[in-house]
Amino acid sequence: MPAMHMNPEPRKRFAQWNAAWLAGEKIDELRFLYNSIAQVTLPDGTIKTGWIVAATVDGPEPVYTVEIQDGSGDIECSESALKSVEQ
Repeated sequence: MPAMHMNPEPRKRFAQWNAAWLAGEKIDELRFLYNSIAQVTLPDGTIKTGWIVAATVDGPEPVYTVEIQDGSGDIECSESALKSVEQ
């Protein structure tokens, strides 16, 4: 059976998009910039503050990885769970 290969074009576009975002460019699909400060509201109502360190747009809304300021780790959350913090 021949090996299945993913079309390289989507990966190439994602790599270019990701590189631009990491360089600080605004991406239309994302409300938050790389390394911006945001507050995360957890399901229990707790609010944590941290830095945006990664983003994906594979679902109905972007999902961000937030490095929590108090050192408690990273949280993945939807864009709607984030609030911008003025710097």
